[in-house]
Amino acid sequence: MLWIGDLATWLQQRWPGEHEGLTVPLPDEWHRGDEELPAMPDRVIGLTVSGGPGLEADGLLDTLAVTVLARGRGPRPGDDHTQRALSAEALAQAADLAVLADGPHELIGHRTVSRIGRMGGAPSYLRRERSRTLVSCRYWITVDRPQPARALPRR
Repeated sequence: MLWIGDLATWLQQRWPGEHEGLTVPLPDEWHRGDEELPAMPDRVIGLTVSGGPGLEADGLLDTLAVTVLARGRGPRPGDDHTQRALSAEALAQAADLAVLADGPHELIGHRTVSRIGRMGGAPSYLRRERSRTLVSCRYWITVDRPQPARALPRR
């Protein structure tokens, strides 16, 4: 299993900072996605890690599902670059770039990443909450599986 804190740290280290000419700041908060997003701050990324397709390579690798839920400003007519950079769409696109950025054999916490991909398409609109929008995307991440310590044979 991946720890949410390790996953958030990994995404922060890979954060692109710029997307389609917009400088997209990091979210105000990273939140454990299996709980409801807090009412504030407006700009939040919720992360959820769940079981994926399972074990591969005789149990040495584990493929997990990761959901990224971005919340931010909803689009408004006449938004300038600064306002668009604070939108849920910009936040989700920056997170998408961070997840899919090149970098084989990186570590998330103490787990080595071997493959990453999207489950389905690009980040997509989920729903609107008052003046804020929620955008979601799912990924699969294959990591090494910690092996239990083996007892040495007795002599």
